[in-house]
Amino acid sequence: MADRRVPASGDLRNVVRTVADLPSQFEKSITLTINDRNSTVVARNLILLLLALDTADQHWSEIDQDREVTKTLIHIWYSSFINSRTLSRIQAKALPLIAGVCDEALFLEPGAFLSKTWYFKSQRSLQVTLNREEWLLARRLCCVPGSLTFEQAQKIRTAVTLAPERADYMDRWLYKELTPALRVGQERFREDGMLLPFGHTRNGFNIPNP
Repeated sequence: MADRRVPASGDLRNVVRTVADLPSQFEKSITLTINDRNSTVVARNLILLLLALDTADQHWSEIDQDREVTKTLIHIWYSSFINSRTLSRIQAKALPLIAGVCDEALFLEPGAFLSKTWYFKSQRSLQVTLNREEWLLARRLCCVPGSLTFEQAQKIRTAVTLAPERADYMDRWLYKELTPALRVGQERFREDGMLLPFGHTRNGFNIPNP
């Protein structure tokens, strides 16, 4: 049995890469322990892991499965706006699992911890220990606030990414770090916040990423 501890999991790729790089002949079990002091990061990682593990249980062809889960996880992780298909997957797969724990957490004292373990058909399991407030936060992050429109979310975002008072910092970074082609892509991402190919249609990506 192998054990790997990741005390700061803001970038979940470290965990993914560890598992993906295991040799094909590796047949022992592996335990990964991840943590982060940012509750929002922890909640996001929980949603990503639940979706990935649930997808591994589906009876899809390997190619279709890889494509679908990759698109979903990428947009949850990086895109400020998602399409209805991605939101439906969050609410159909992750939300019911998290909501079930929140029903129990409501009876706890503020700050009290609650642990939950999910078992998947793929012989994988996920154990999560959060306090009452963190469980409730994870549930909220599966839903878009009813009062938040696409236009409002875009305005909030661009007030930071295109802030006039930060123009000099952005220009110096673009000049120093990127090639001309990459600068165009970077500017496009600052404007719309969607991790899509430069010429890809943005139609349908109009739901603020919760």
